[in-house]
Amino acid sequence: MIPLLQLIIPMQTPLASALVVVCGLPIVSVVFLSVVAMTQHHRRKMAELRIKEHRLLSDDVRAELDGIKEQVRNLRDVTTQYDLSFDTTLQQVERRVSQLEHAKYTGTDSTEHTQYVGGSNGRQY
Repeated sequence: MIPLLQLIIPMQTPLASALVVVCGLPIVSVVFLSVVAMTQHHRRKMAELRIKEHRLLSDDVRAELDGIKEQVRNLRDVTTQYDLSFDTTLQQVERRVSQLEHAKYTGTDSTEHTQYVGGSNGRQY
């Protein structure tokens, strides 16, 4: 565009300089605004990708946390079952010791207090 202007109007005149500024300013402005718009679009897309990645990471962490919660729940159930079993066994042992002590102090035969546990294949206590 400038060589065409030089043919029409010599560049030494103030009118030519003003014409170059008037015509060149919008062109430079459009190019500058286009670059700014592309940069802003790129930044927005990158921010969206970071948010999406963070959300996916959060979903993975949430799924892992749910798995750990389920494992803790199962562990709690198992420990409760073991605790109840241990408590039952402890009560049986206390009852047996009490029977043996009673038999020793009263002079009765301990075979009178024999118990069978577990049906036909039961053990004698």
